[in-house]
Amino acid sequence: MKPRRIFSAARLSFPLASALVALLAAPVAKAATYYWDQNTAATAGFGAAGGTWNTTGSSTWNLDPLGGNAGTPTAGIVSTNTTTADGENFGTATAGLTAGTITVGTVSAGSMVFGAASGAIVLNGGSIGFGNSSITVNNAGPLH
Repeated sequence: MKPRRIFSAARLSFPLASALVALLAAPVAKAATYYWDQNTAATAGFGAAGGTWNTTGSSTWNLDPLGGNAGTPTAGIVSTNTTTADGENFGTATAGLTAGTITVGTVSAGSMVFGAASGAIVLNGGSIGFGNSSITVNNAGPLH
């Protein structure tokens, strides 16, 4: 009597191939670097700290580390839901936000940097979920 194979190559190949295709087809979240920007003028800079950071897509982030917008008020501006893979910046060493309060909903952040050129920034309300994250405060303003 010939021994019976429970796990034949033919039986395993289809599920294995299906699992491989599913893994390769799954979208991969890519980390993005964002800069909080309330300046809607056609000039560089981020304006005053203000507005609301939330998950409804109305948060105002810029992809340009200088807050520039190529002469068009909204060229670098994106409304997005941030993730624990993203880097969120509130000003930089050379271009800052002036002092103010940003209202926070329930959001996510990968890392947060408060730039040396920024004034005192208050994040008020809500909660920020972090992955393996860091918060770097380079500005001289008080922490709130």
